[in-house]
Amino acid sequence: MKGGGFGDGTPDPAEMSETELPEIPAAALAQPGPAGSETAPEITPDTTPAQQAEAVWRPGLRSRLWAAVTLPRVLLVLIAAGAATGYAWSLNTSGLETYYAAGVRSMSESWHAFFYDAFDPHATITLDKLPGAFWIQALSVRCFGYSVWAIVLPQVVESTLTVLVLYRAVRRTAGTAAALTAAALLAASPITLASTRGDLAEPLYLLCIVLAADAALRAVTTGRRRSWYAAGAWVAAGFQAKMTEAWLVLPILALVMVLTATQGRRRVA
Repeated sequence: MKGGGFGDGTPDPAEMSETELPEIPAAALAQPGPAGSETAPEITPDTTPAQQAEAVWRPGLRSRLWAAVTLPRVLLVLIAAGAATGYAWSLNTSGLETYYAAGVRSMSESWHAFFYDAFDPHATITLDKLPGAFWIQALSVRCFGYSVWAIVLPQVVESTLTVLVLYRAVRRTAGTAAALTAAALLAASPITLASTRGDLAEPLYLLCIVLAADAALRAVTTGRRRSWYAAGAWVAAGFQAKMTEAWLVLPILALVMVLTATQGRRRVA
């Protein structure tokens, strides 16, 4: 070793040869930071893709993602996946109402017929219902071509979403077990399966009504006025699917709103 140092007897590492450098344990080199820390490697322009992936999927993030995987969520995913599989099984064999299927085909071929809710390609006759549900089917046919599965595909998506929204709505007030039970019963209901595997407006109508109920329950639990506006908007969307049938829930929503407002005034008093 050459002479020099820091003046206090400590040798200068720059003046030490490779053989004189102290040996650092491999375990200390492998540690990303202080003991027990989960610090990710720093990303630089020279960082390889593998090192970038390690920086993103560091142990802390992996542990948080793993913690998010709970039994109720797994069961909900299985229920929704089972519902979607049952609804979509052999879609080409689903039976369609030829009257509405013809209207959907006409609306998929002409934007004029689309907005006119037309039964025929020349848009001289309208269907007997508002076009909300048929617009979604016509857009699917316009994207994938005219076929049975292209018409029924939106129904499958709508019914699967209804299962998930129902779980969220019931869980707000009745807990996880009741919410999973409600979602499973709706998914396994024969009438839900029959209405989904067709071209009628029931799946969209049911989805809108369940969304309205979920918004109303959110308004009750949080006290937010905009949630009541959302409930009214979903009822209006349901009107586009089944017209006045969507209004059947309005008295119930109004009663809940009045009771909630009354209880709120009593608490303030």
